[in-house]
Amino acid sequence: MSHVLRKLGVTHHVADDIAKRKDILQGFRLKLHVRDTKAINGLAGKLMFDLMENEEPKVAVIGPIKSASLEVTGQIAAAYNVIVLSFIALSSDIRNIELFPTLFKVNQDFSVLNPLRIKLMEYFGWKRAGIIAFDDDVTLPVRHFFSVS
Repeated sequence: MSHVLRKLGVTHHVADDIAKRKDILQGFRLKLHVRDTKAINGLAGKLMFDLMENEEPKVAVIGPIKSASLEVTGQIAAAYNVIVLSFIALSSDIRNIELFPTLFKVNQDFSVLNPLRIKLMEYFGWKRAGIIAFDDDVTLPVRHFFSVS
């Protein structure tokens, strides 16, 4: 079983436990609608639009995992005034509150450490630094290591 499927099982279990309690989310019903974006941005947008337009109104959604897909779905959710929780995506573009007013990230934004990194270079008199990074969502922000925002 993949780690994603294990986490999904745990998520359903937690949702069931929350739904059984009467002192949590009073007046709301927690229901999970799972969609596989396959890391395809257009598909993520279509699935989000379908989710917003069909069934009952949504208050909040979680995901998607990939930053580029989150950039699409985050803007769609904002048009519906729906909260989006992101616990993995790391793109610095999603910090734009005008484009993503209902997006809340719960993971560390690596760029907040850039001023510290620059100060360390200045302190030690370093003129050059090397970065080893993979071309993926997790390490891509490291490539913009020295961009101070």
